[in-house]
Parts: sequence; structure tokens; C-alpha cells
Amino acid sequence: GGRAPADPGAAAGLRGLAAVSTTLAGTTLMGGLARLPAATAALVATVEPVLTLLWSGVLLDETLVAAQLAGAALVIGGVVWSQRAAPVTAVEPG
Repeated sequence: GGRAPADPGAAAGLRGLAAVSTTLAGTTLMGGLARLPAATAALVATVEPVLTLLWSGVLLDETLVAAQLAGAALVIGGVVWSQRAAPVTAVEPG
């Protein structure tokens, strides 16, 4: 396990970051579920880890390795593929 930062300011910043990011993510997810069909909202939520990966590279100058990029490509490919599939229609009993 990790250790808490020794600097109280850094620890407070981490707690604030965790609280804000969790609150923001939860609030936007619930708002999206209220406005979008469940399948669409699930697809949008699937892209979140890819965006996190990309933002870590852009904002934190993290080095992205081939496995991460391949995983991101698979996720994006899956989302695109699922949107291209013909919609499933309900069959009425009869």
C-alpha cells in the first residue's frame, strides 16, 4: 500500500482532488443516465479509462507504452463497432 504524503498541504490537495473528481464523475454520470438511453450512457462510461490515459500523457507528461495504447484502441474500436451494429428490436409475443 501507499503512504500518505508527509506535507499536510499535499495530503489536503489529494483529498480534495479525490472528492472533486469522484463527485464530478458521479454527478455527470447520473445526469447522463437521466438524459441518454442506458446503452449510450454505458458506452460513454466505457471511454472514461481511455480519456484518463490520454489526459495523464498530456497533463502529467506520462509515457504511454504500447500495451496501454493497444488497450485504448480496443476500447475505442469496441465502442465504434457497437454503434455500427443494427439495433435489436423487441419481438412481440403472439
